[in-house]
Amino acid sequence: SHITQIIESSKNGNLNLLNSLIKQLKNDTDSDPSLTPLSDDDLSHILTALTAEMSRLDAPVFSDLIATILNLNCAIHRSSVAKLYVRFLTVLVSAAPKWITEIYRRIVARFLYPTSEDDHYAISSILSVVPTSSSTLGKIITKQFPDITEETVSIVNYLDNCLYVLRYCPELSQSIWNSIFEILVRIDVELVLDDDEDDDEDQMDQTAGYDDLFEDDAMSENELSSPAQDASEPPISSDDVDPKEEQVDEADEDGDDDDGPSAKQLRATLDALLARIFSSCDSAFSDSAAHSEDTSALYSTFLSAFRTYLLPTHRTQFTQFLMFKTSQASPVFMDAFLVCLIEAALSPYDNIQCRLKAVQYIGSYVARAKSLTRGQMLFVVSMLVSWVDRYIRERESEVASTNSMIRFSLFYAVVQSMFYIFCFRHRDLRHTKEDDIEKEALAATELPAAPSEWVFGLDQFFQRAITSQFNPLKYCNKSVVSMFAKVAHRHDVVYCYSIMEQNRRGLGLQRTPSAPLVNSIIDFTEVEAYFPFDPFTLRNSKRYITHLYVEWSSVADVDED
Repeated sequence: SHITQIIESSKNGNLNLLNSLIKQLKNDTDSDPSLTPLSDDDLSHILTALTAEMSRLDAPVFSDLIATILNLNCAIHRSSVAKLYVRFLTVLVSAAPKWITEIYRRIVARFLYPTSEDDHYAISSILSVVPTSSSTLGKIITKQFPDITEETVSIVNYLDNCLYVLRYCPELSQSIWNSIFEILVRIDVELVLDDDEDDDEDQMDQTAGYDDLFEDDAMSENELSSPAQDASEPPISSDDVDPKEEQVDEADEDGDDDDGPSAKQLRATLDALLARIFSSCDSAFSDSAAHSEDTSALYSTFLSAFRTYLLPTHRTQFTQFLMFKTSQASPVFMDAFLVCLIEAALSPYDNIQCRLKAVQYIGSYVARAKSLTRGQMLFVVSMLVSWVDRYIRERESEVASTNSMIRFSLFYAVVQSMFYIFCFRHRDLRHTKEDDIEKEALAATELPAAPSEWVFGLDQFFQRAITSQFNPLKYCNKSVVSMFAKVAHRHDVVYCYSIMEQNRRGLGLQRTPSAPLVNSIIDFTEVEAYFPFDPFTLRNSKRYITHLYVEWSSVADVDED
């Protein structure tokens, strides 16, 4: 055959026929105008013949020929050509495994474009021949993951292709989801930094950004009523990206747009990515699939990525809602998430920043997760009550000799989370006959087991906490303290206003004989009021969260709005 003749002449040093074939495959009419484009039949014949002669192609002289074939876009040809192309690839990697990396690299480079069945058929076929090459594929996917500066559509296309890979190569779940979490967090952090810069430019005061802690998102009903994209629909395209989110206003145009994507573009990208992931999770975490081994394994992967990428990150706004959503698919998943947070928060071996972040997650999750059972909420509250009570007993004496209240920042974070939880969940914190867990929790504290309408004697607990020398009403966030004081007073739990007024006037709490005035310590103003599950405001992906989310308006009394 003609191919056999080309191979033999090339091995004898005559490369004319080989170079001519390469030009034909490249359709290089610029260097040779006499060339005619190859038809599908011609290409089928060449691929079939080369596959049959594969054992003779493992020589340096044929490297350019093979590289040229790897560059072919068989998607523009009929399906029979694509099948022959994949057959060529599988025989090639069997005869010369050295080509596997290059094949994967070229296919993965096309992940920036809409999902191609032919590309994934090629990858899955190669994996069936060389299963151990999955690790190579995973490394290439991770390495070639697009930067946040790429166009929104390109990043979403890459995500879609990655999710497609997991259909036939689940062993890459950890590495692919790690890469997905990483880019989500990177975009999220950029948005937070941009918000912080805006706050600095506006010269806002200390409490700026926190006054709306108890405000619901103001997104209109029309924006929330758009139908959710079905999981069976085609991958997100440019039509799925809200043009309003992509527009750059005059302020952005006047900024340093040349240095990277605008905040609006980043926001649109994160919105599109999360919408696609949430849609995928609706299927994977459906009622029928929630208890399957595959879903449990996927959730474990998410939990691991959360510990690695989210928990150590100072602040993010939206990525954590992936855990918020998937955890509520099952009580078991909610338990696992809470245990993860409690272990991180109360473990003396983790660094303080990680512990503080975990406490913030606990308070926000217990307040906002609509699927959380009362038993789960009471378990968390009992842990926090016991911890705070023990902390006061063991460390209150240190206040008398310290000149830095920041050393007690974890205590303030836990108490602040308790304030926040009470504001949202006070209706569920009243004592009932079924609250047997209360006896065990009280046994670990020195709180009197006197009759109380509140579980764990919360009225006595809060009284002891706010009158301790730690003075949490001074060092917890003002907005949280203000709302807690209002709710607690309305329900006759504890009266905070006298201490708040003393703090306002700079009098502090009445000191013990050997204790300095708490307010004389000026190096620490208040604990950060970061609640990771504050209202979710991304336009397209919000619809996947709303039914799982406790809005402040649904739990607040009329005069607390």
